[in-house]
Amino acid sequence: MRAHFGFQSMALRIILLIAVALTLQAGIFAASSTRSLMGFAETEGERFRASETEKRKIQLANMVSVAENTIRSYYERSVDMEALKKEASAPLKRLVDATATQMMQHYDRNKIIVPEPSLRSDLLSMVRGIRYDGDNYFFICNAAGTLLAHPNPSLEGRTLYDMQDKNGVYLFREIIKTAQQKGEGSVSYVWPKNRDANPTQKITWVRMLPELGWILGTGAWVEDETARLQQEAMEAVAGSVLENGDYFWIHDTSLHMVRNPLRPELDGTDVSGVQDKRGTALFKAMEEVITASGRGFVEYWWAKPGQQGEFPKVSHIRLFEPWGWVVGMGVYTDDIDAAVAEEGRKLRTEAAALRMETLLFSGIFLAVMLVASVLLIRVYLSRPLGSLLEYTASVANGNLDAQTHDTFRGELKVLRNDLVRMVVSLKEKIHEAAALAGKSEEESERARLAMQEAEEARGMAEQARKQALHDAAAALEGVVEELAMTTEGFSHQIDEVANSAQMQSDKLGRTADAIEQMNASMQRVEQNASNASEASSDSRNKAKEGAEVVRDSVAAMEQVQTMAENLKNDMNALGAQTEAIGRIMTVITDIADQTNLLALNAAIEAARAGDAGRGFAVVADEVRKLAEKTMSATGEVGQAVNAIQQATNRNMDNAQQAAEAIGRATGLVQHSGEALETIVTRSDDAAHQVDMIHEATSEQSHASEEVTGAVEEVRRIAAETATDMESAREAIIRLTGLSESLTGMVRKLRS
Repeated sequence: MRAHFGFQSMALRIILLIAVALTLQAGIFAASSTRSLMGFAETEGERFRASETEKRKIQLANMVSVAENTIRSYYERSVDMEALKKEASAPLKRLVDATATQMMQHYDRNKIIVPEPSLRSDLLSMVRGIRYDGDNYFFICNAAGTLLAHPNPSLEGRTLYDMQDKNGVYLFREIIKTAQQKGEGSVSYVWPKNRDANPTQKITWVRMLPELGWILGTGAWVEDETARLQQEAMEAVAGSVLENGDYFWIHDTSLHMVRNPLRPELDGTDVSGVQDKRGTALFKAMEEVITASGRGFVEYWWAKPGQQGEFPKVSHIRLFEPWGWVVGMGVYTDDIDAAVAEEGRKLRTEAAALRMETLLFSGIFLAVMLVASVLLIRVYLSRPLGSLLEYTASVANGNLDAQTHDTFRGELKVLRNDLVRMVVSLKEKIHEAAALAGKSEEESERARLAMQEAEEARGMAEQARKQALHDAAAALEGVVEELAMTTEGFSHQIDEVANSAQMQSDKLGRTADAIEQMNASMQRVEQNASNASEASSDSRNKAKEGAEVVRDSVAAMEQVQTMAENLKNDMNALGAQTEAIGRIMTVITDIADQTNLLALNAAIEAARAGDAGRGFAVVADEVRKLAEKTMSATGEVGQAVNAIQQATNRNMDNAQQAAEAIGRATGLVQHSGEALETIVTRSDDAAHQVDMIHEATSEQSHASEEVTGAVEEVRRIAAETATDMESAREAIIRLTGLSESLTGMVRKLRS
């Protein structure tokens, strides 16, 4: 017969131990795998962030390098004198050609009718007055090097053929040589920009005027060309925002913003104190990078167009030392954080899937190992142990001759042999036990006597228990009687409180009804006061409307009177102005003489504009013709002036009579207005008193409503108090019943 295995079975315990060990191993493996995967996801996210940031930095460095090369190309043009000559010569040539054309046209039109000296003087005056691009000018000299026209009067009339600049260049010799040999061309030398300035490099275009024997010229300073090229470089690099929203900015080494296309309000300002929301002085940080290596990256927070707040940004900056510029570009990196988060989400999803696969495989492995363990334990442990248990059971039932039939291995074989030897030894001990049986009878008698003594002790303990119960019942009975008396008194008090609450509720109901009646009366009084206020307000408004009409009438009469006075004064002024018209005719004649010079300046500006200014040159010629027509119209204007003076005298008399009549009417209307103002004032006083009555009534009505609400609240509380007292009384009744039951139980206990 095989033994039944329960939870106490050794095989079952071993199986459970193996299952727990395998489960723990699978859990530890899953946790370790999960931690490794999470660590990998975090490491991969940081690697992805670093990779993306490095890509952005490389792109930034390339973009800023392109911008630096662009600026460098403009700089190289600014220091290439031959290239500057070519660039500056084209616009200078257009200006000289236009001025020379106008001069020769004026000369050809007037050389027959105007004496030669006067005509030449007019041409020189014309050139002296021409200005362009601020203070830039033209000059004229002759083949001997004598300066004939120049903004500096102290130089005119001087022969400067042997003048040298600070570099030893005979500038007028070069000018004369170029004009005589080529007819026109460019010359480079050093000349001051104004009287007080230091001489700087200048490029001049000159042209020979053979008919006059003059040389006409104008020039541009190299520093102006450098400034122009700097402006062009600035526009080329930082003139606008790129299509993707990125942009270049330029600031100088003194931390002043040169150009920022996104925030033009910063241009020209000191940006050394600009900080981001974390307190980083970003431009000072850039200065440190530039000082250390001339280029580098700076990270900070900056506003994003169209969005609130600041966002993380990294910028690359480079120093362009010749001009002292720092050019930079930045990109926002918050999208990298978003991409890192998305990459982390994908990795976590993959890690979760891998974790599920790991758990699945671990479960399968656990099941296989458990099945294998059960089979092995059954074959090598459970079956041999069962055989041994049957053997030991047979021995225990007295069959000392029982045998084992299964195959045993290892420790179980040793155990089986030991059990067999133990049974053999047991047989021997049984024989020895028979000899000791007599002695056991004596020991049994002694045990019986000990049992009698124990029975006597148990009787004494029962008597002591009964006495203790009697004492406890007596004490409990006293407590119950006291509880009953207290409950009865508390019940009487609750009845009194409930009756008082009911009486209070009834009185509050009657009070509420009386307040409701008073409130209705107050509302009727308030309505009457409101009606009176509205009537008073209507009367006041009508009176005010009448006063307004009178005031408007007075204002209109005063305005008409003022207009009459103004008309009278205007007539007097008109008479004086007609007398001045004659003098103006003389001025008009002088203006016509100056129109020719203005037409010449307009033609020069048209020539500077190139082909687009040809139409404007035609307009300038028409202006000259218009000046000639002006002279013929002057006589006709004089005749019209006499007629205007006669009509003016008649209008002055009529205006005087109208002003007197309007003054009388104004006085009558003002008297009416004063009477209406008095009516309006008294209406305002009456309306104010009615409004005060209405407000007081409204306040009393509102206070009455609040009192009614308070009474209703007190009434509700009283009703709730009565209900609570009723509940308390019922609880006391139940407590009394429980006390009586407890008394009965105590009596039974005592009995």
